Amino acid sequence: MSIWKELLTEFNEKLPRRTAVLIKENPKTIAHYYPLDFGRIGYNLDMRTNSTYDEKPDFTFYIDEYALGDISNRMNPSRIAFYFKKMESAPNYIERQINFATCGLVAKEQFASTSDNGVVWDFVFKQHTLHRPLKRRFFLLFTSGEEFKVSIKGKAQDTFILERPNGRSLSIALSAPLSFGLYDTLEDYRKALLSSELNSKTGKGKYFVLPIDVEFEPVKSSKDAGEKGFPIGMSSLGPDEARANIVSDIPERTAKLWDKWFKAVPAVDFKGSEARKAYYKCWTVVKQNYYEHEKWGHILLEALPVYKGVWTWGTSALPFNSLLDPYHPGEFLRNAFNLFFDSIRDDGYIPHAIYIDEEKPGERWGKGQGIIQTPHFPWVALAYYKATKDKDSLRRWYEPLVKFYNYICKTRDKELEDLHLWAAKTSFDTGLDVSPLFTDITYYGEEYVYPAIFAAERCRYERTLAEISRILGKEDDVSMWLKESELTLASAERILWNPEKVWFGVRHADGTLETSISLDGLFFLAYGLVSHERAEAMRPNFEKLIAGYGIFTMAPGEPGYEGDFYWRGPAWPKSCAVGANAASNYYPDLKDKVLQAITNWALKWPSIWECLNGQTGEVARGDVGIFATPCISSNVGAGELIGAFCALDI
Repeated sequence: MSIWKELLTEFNEKLPRRTAVLIKENPKTIAHYYPLDFGRIGYNLDMRTNSTYDEKPDFTFYIDEYALGDISNRMNPSRIAFYFKKMESAPNYIERQINFATCGLVAKEQFASTSDNGVVWDFVFKQHTLHRPLKRRFFLLFTSGEEFKVSIKGKAQDTFILERPNGRSLSIALSAPLSFGLYDTLEDYRKALLSSELNSKTGKGKYFVLPIDVEFEPVKSSKDAGEKGFPIGMSSLGPDEARANIVSDIPERTAKLWDKWFKAVPAVDFKGSEARKAYYKCWTVVKQNYYEHEKWGHILLEALPVYKGVWTWGTSALPFNSLLDPYHPGEFLRNAFNLFFDSIRDDGYIPHAIYIDEEKPGERWGKGQGIIQTPHFPWVALAYYKATKDKDSLRRWYEPLVKFYNYICKTRDKELEDLHLWAAKTSFDTGLDVSPLFTDITYYGEEYVYPAIFAAERCRYERTLAEISRILGKEDDVSMWLKESELTLASAERILWNPEKVWFGVRHADGTLETSISLDGLFFLAYGLVSHERAEAMRPNFEKLIAGYGIFTMAPGEPGYEGDFYWRGPAWPKSCAVGANAASNYYPDLKDKVLQAITNWALKWPSIWECLNGQTGEVARGDVGIFATPCISSNVGAGELIGAFCALDI
């Protein structure tokens, strides 16, 4: 049975972000396509390497709102009206049923990447009239934010190259030669439309135009209605790739390509088909975030379309979206760790983010006393070694791991209160951005807090370095790291444990302990750092965090809970993964309930999102008010959820 077909899902115009149905044209490039506003039939193409929330596509292409042909089939300009009767998406595939209201036509539009080297944009128009002829000329408009150059490739005059001044280009291949036009303004094109003739001009302009002629003879019965297809191949890679995408049987080709991928990834044995569907949906997002950097090699983009690079906090997903990757097992993890550790400063600071457009990796965040983000490096490095037996990489990484540890201890503890814990100076240090527990250190002047998440991570950091030391034959270091971990855990028990709340809390700079049932304290359960007796006492609080959609970051009813805002309550893939591991460690009888919650989360919308309201499943907002981002890969999304599903494989 085709897994790809199982993932075919209906969507509508109420998507919070249109990039939720993003199509990636090639695993090695950045180029991706997504629909225009749903009042138009067309797409945006974005090939930018910089990280930004702003939509600024390189090219936009669509069926113009004006066509030639009126109700009497006179070739006069008329405005077209339509609605999408049905819209469906599957991995790298969009299909939309279009009903035209002002002429007797319906159409099936398919947009897909069938061969990982470009896309095909196909229209199949079907006659929806009886006893009368029908004649229409539609126009496809290709435009950009600036003037671009148009040239013709091929003896048949059937392939065009649109090139922007920055060098980024789009090749367009037709199944047969068509007339075409190039205009400086929309007004110039409209004048040409009135004359029914396009200028067949190459050179420079801002609007490139292709006509689509649809003509049918009268029929007596709808069963005799005619159909006409117009496939167009496109690619950012070049004209040959564009021509290769003029294909038929589009769904079958796309399914074959993706089913090969799905059959290669590790299988899981879920009782329900819905959890299985969610699991493979996560692997879709991983493949859509493939990228081949000219210097770094294979990586996973942190998140198309917004974050293009690697983040320290995202390393917790790498044992899953990298080590389990069937095509590049461990390659991205190794490349990312080499990038991070090669960028380490003399004082031991590792830039928390490295962007693919940087000339020197880590140069933007490598200045000043920057954000550290929760440092998962050691235990992820250990997972890499256990999977690959690559001791050379482990040996190479050991000294940077120690150096970074010393940097954090110095700047986040010894220079503060020396509690043998780690403090956060901004919520962004933890990655649990502006959680209610950390709002004051971000916005209201509090100097630091000692959070539970950092205590758990420090203890795991030290325990893991002990194990790595043993593998590398550094016996003197083993006992030292184990002793450090015991001191950290003892400090957390003494300073952060709240017996009244039965949870780990946050120690503020003024010495007060604030405890909320939240993701912050959940890390102690996820990392297996408490006894089974302690875990049983924490169980009622853990159950409060299990939402209808995922795992709450803050339990409803806790001070500061906000179900629609960022880390103040919404469920993230990160919280889902932490909750899944907690259930696996201590509460096996709750695994079914957690699995159902996470499955609901993953299947609520097209793509995998940053965060959803755990009670309603609605897309939550970031701290500055914008909707969370879809297609998140390694930092908080698909990789984390793959880890959650692996932990709950029952």
